[in-house]
Amino acid sequence: MGMNKQAWLDAAEIVDAWRVVPRALLFAYCIWVWNVVGDTLNWYQHLPAAERTLEASGLAGAVITAVLGLATWVFKIYSDGGRDWTGQAVQP
Repeated sequence: MGMNKQAWLDAAEIVDAWRVVPRALLFAYCIWVWNVVGDTLNWYQHLPAAERTLEASGLAGAVITAVLGLATWVFKIYSDGGRDWTGQAVQP
């Protein structure tokens, strides 16, 4: 047959304790950042010399800065969302 209710709750507790979903999302975000930065740099490096203007370099710099700047917020959300293993109340 299938698993009973307690087995499902135990499995859910393990998934929650290991933070599988938040870690998968953080990993996916890192891959996305890698791709965006790589594609942006590749685009800029393949521009003809005449088109490497201040606007093009500013756009590339802004995209990279925005994507990497979001990383601090993403990691803060990940790290603040964890379980309190000390048993003490969490102060906001």
